[in-house]
Amino acid sequence: MPLPIGARTNIDEEVARLKRGIARRLVYAGLADILLLWGGIMLLNDAVIVLAPRVGIVTLAVGIAGLFGTWGISRMRARSPAHADAAQKLFWCFAAFFGWIVLWQALGIPVRPGGLTRGAQNLGVLFQITFIMLGLLILGIWVGWELIVLGLGVPVIVIADYLLAPSGPFIGTAILTSGLALLSAGLWMRLTARDIRVDPLAVTR
Repeated sequence: MPLPIGARTNIDEEVARLKRGIARRLVYAGLADILLLWGGIMLLNDAVIVLAPRVGIVTLAVGIAGLFGTWGISRMRARSPAHADAAQKLFWCFAAFFGWIVLWQALGIPVRPGGLTRGAQNLGVLFQITFIMLGLLILGIWVGWELIVLGLGVPVIVIADYLLAPSGPFIGTAILTSGLALLSAGLWMRLTARDIRVDPLAVTR
């Protein structure tokens, strides 16, 4: 005996709600993994820059390793059919983001190649960090105001440090601040993913 039209409609709506919830949880979990990875990479790079500035090439190598790590996370998440398409797009977004920063470094943007003065290095780090936080801000527009606060707050702190304490250890503190921000964003997305309800018996309002 076929179900009444109203009953079929309710079932279809509930199935659609569950699919959206599952896909959202998977995307949030994947983003959390990547943000935690890059937060750790920034902290590692910060330690390299502060403790061993003459082997700065290590920071590029760590960044490339992070790109492969991002690819591995996207492949792992892509095993779920509900997340396969989003996982691939997520990887290419981070690949484009990383590639753009490497391109700017190679071209000496925002300072000319060879301008390795302290002021030029500080300006370069300031530019890169504000660009990274712009990505976090845009992500926050999609997923939550908490990331918007981080995406706006970190540039304010870093710019204030750059302008008010030009002779201080700007590079180390700026990278440390942004790395902690990415770790915080990753932890927030991990907790948010756990709170997304995909129980078919859950009561929705």
